[in-house]
Amino acid sequence: MTKERLKDYQKLPDKEQAQLKSVDGWIYRTQVDGPVRNRGSGLPSDMLTYDFDYATPEFFQMVLDGKVLFDKEWFLHTSRRHTPEKPRFRMFIFLDESVPNDLYVPVSRIIAQQIDPDMVHVDKVSFRPAQMMFKPTISKDGEFVFHENHGELLDWSAELDTFEATRGDWRDITQLPQVPDENARETAEKAEDPTEKEGIVGDFCRAYNVMEAIDAFELPYEETDAHSAKPRYTYTGGTTTNGAEVQDDGLFLYSHHGSDPCSDMLVNAFDLVRIHKYGEKDEKVDFDETPMSKRPSFKAFVEDLQHDEKFKAQQVASRYDMAAINADFDDAMADEDIEFDETYDPEIEALVGTPDTEVEEVEPPQPNKAKIPQKRTKKDPPPDDWISGLQLTKDGIIIANSPNVAQIIQNDKRTRDSLEFNEFTERTVTRHPFRTKMDFIADFSIADPVNGDVWEDIHTTSVRAMIESENGPGKTGYGFKVSDRDMDSGIELAARKSKFHPVREYLESLSPAPEAVAESLFTKYMGSPDTPYYREAARNWLVGAVARVYEPGHKFDYVPILHGAQGRGKSTFVRILACNWFGELKATFNDENKLVEQMFGCWILEMPELSSINRSQVEDAKAFTSATESHVRLAWARRSKVFKRQCVFMGSTNDERFLIDSTGNRRWWPIEVLVDMIDNHSLLRDRDAIWGAAVAIYKAMREEQPDGDLDLSLQSKEAREDALELQEAARVETEVDHYANLIANYLDEKVRTENEDDFDLGSEFRHRRFVHASELWMDVLKMSAKQTSMDTRAVNNAVIKNGWKKGPVVKHRRFNKKMRVYVPGPDVLARWRREEEEEAGTDLI
Repeated sequence: MTKERLKDYQKLPDKEQAQLKSVDGWIYRTQVDGPVRNRGSGLPSDMLTYDFDYATPEFFQMVLDGKVLFDKEWFLHTSRRHTPEKPRFRMFIFLDESVPNDLYVPVSRIIAQQIDPDMVHVDKVSFRPAQMMFKPTISKDGEFVFHENHGELLDWSAELDTFEATRGDWRDITQLPQVPDENARETAEKAEDPTEKEGIVGDFCRAYNVMEAIDAFELPYEETDAHSAKPRYTYTGGTTTNGAEVQDDGLFLYSHHGSDPCSDMLVNAFDLVRIHKYGEKDEKVDFDETPMSKRPSFKAFVEDLQHDEKFKAQQVASRYDMAAINADFDDAMADEDIEFDETYDPEIEALVGTPDTEVEEVEPPQPNKAKIPQKRTKKDPPPDDWISGLQLTKDGIIIANSPNVAQIIQNDKRTRDSLEFNEFTERTVTRHPFRTKMDFIADFSIADPVNGDVWEDIHTTSVRAMIESENGPGKTGYGFKVSDRDMDSGIELAARKSKFHPVREYLESLSPAPEAVAESLFTKYMGSPDTPYYREAARNWLVGAVARVYEPGHKFDYVPILHGAQGRGKSTFVRILACNWFGELKATFNDENKLVEQMFGCWILEMPELSSINRSQVEDAKAFTSATESHVRLAWARRSKVFKRQCVFMGSTNDERFLIDSTGNRRWWPIEVLVDMIDNHSLLRDRDAIWGAAVAIYKAMREEQPDGDLDLSLQSKEAREDALELQEAARVETEVDHYANLIANYLDEKVRTENEDDFDLGSEFRHRRFVHASELWMDVLKMSAKQTSMDTRAVNNAVIKNGWKKGPVVKHRRFNKKMRVYVPGPDVLARWRREEEEEAGTDLI
């Protein structure tokens, strides 16, 4: 007994009423196996327990008068809210043998109908196998009634047999006695529509109804009535059938199976799976003190759901309105499929001007005019469920990290085409405008649709604004903040997934042309002789340019040098061939960083005049042109990187002599311009045909040789000999050359037998056996100034240039010291022998 009055008790909140009811504890009809009571832990029971919460005074008096189960052993007592006007009581009936849990439901329902034929007074919770009851308590002015009836123990097994013989199959729940409007009561008791809930439970119930959950998670139910408005299932772990009823088109399931873990509960799809798959984890949980989200079963289920794609898709759909996001895409700004402008480069037009006469067509007919790709082919649309592939929290919120930023940029229709990586310039660029209707994001025009505008801070800010805009129904953002680090990393990742190479795109757009179109590059437009040298030089240089586009870093270290009078259009020739990717090398050859920066975005670079390079830079120039890659850290980069060459070089000069290196000129290919004006009009017209021929040659060579660098050197003997001759003719005369010419006759003169600087006038004339620098300096070059070490070196090199070689150190009596002498080389000796044989033959004649 508690001290409050009954009318005060009835005004208390449910929680406080429960606390007062529980002061004496609870009672359960049986013992349990293990520490926790649940539907599976109850042992077979020796009694049936009932709650009569809807009794009338008349029905209560009839029970007290012994007019129900008069010959059976049972007792009753009133419950806490009992009043004479509204009786409430509990009844306990003793059995002759223990009834298992899975038979408790049919037995309890059959006996309940014997007590309450219309099933209007009994509470349906009485049929739950795991139903707990408070021990009896009352308020201080409450009425308490206890009554017992003596008789036989009830034979529940016989009652099942009688029911089956007279009424139907007790195993079929649908044939057992039901409380009137039992389903209506269940509906009234259930929670809100689970599909309208926010959070994990609502997401799951929107992804799966109970029928779908049963199938997807392989729950132990067998469908028995699929076509009913309320389909029924049988719990396969029990004895009875048809006891699980689907309600509200799959929102809920109510199971009457006594052994079903969900027995006598109206469960949504989430709880249905949670209880069946993870319910055992809650054995030691105090349900009254532990919120649902903290229960082990809930946590374990949510953890496993992170791998369920259907659930994740629904989670995302609940938080991010993809219809609104897609509707924010500005269709008016969408691009068409790839097209080509047939307009000329305005800079080229300014240089070339307009031809006065028609230019002869190439043979075979040329392809179309120079095509500059203006638009890319549209990408395939992203999958509809791309957003569910993002990294999400367990609550379905997008995690703010760089992989998610990258995927949003790659898949959101507004940004997916706006961010690319130009493999040629090795820069992040945009070739398409940012397509959104958001008022606070400015429109951007694209200045360079071929190579792309360099990605700038304002572009990043626009993407950040879109991502950080509010998410939810009708909203067009993603609602999370992005750090600068994640934003920059996400942009770089997204750009690298959308790579393009503008020069490769251009070359792939061309039609093949005959090899002769490439070979005639120098002869057709600048009047160079039609020889193997000029044909091979043109062909190999063009193929080298193509190879470095398809295979950055391909070996190619040859540089054609166009030489001829000023004003013949040499630089314009180079610019036209380069299309939109022309550049000039202006840095010194020992400043590799600046040279690499100047190469970015350039396919063909015009070199400075070699004659302007001092001799100390010659080796740097040779090394630079021979390199296939550069390892440098650029001004805007955080770390150094290897940059493979994607360009080739061509030089031009007004001088006839421009090679200042006395040796090692093999990489320079002199190209003589023999016309007054290079035919750049025809070159511009034929440019696509020329590059189309080069691409065809390259692909044929690569098909024949799939791996390794292609040999793009001069192949024919005639071409190599012409190259040497032209290189020598173009070489600037040096001091050594001057000395070599002056001493040549002296070295070839015959003298009387020599012994150092003494001569025997009576001996025969013969060629010199040795010479030394001081002798030549004084006797031949007539130099009176003191000879320096540099002078000695120059004279020695002049001797070597005439075919002599270094000899021994001997004592020179004239200068009274040991000195290095030079002796005739094998080529000189062979020439002398030939000359002597020719003289001998002449004397005989």
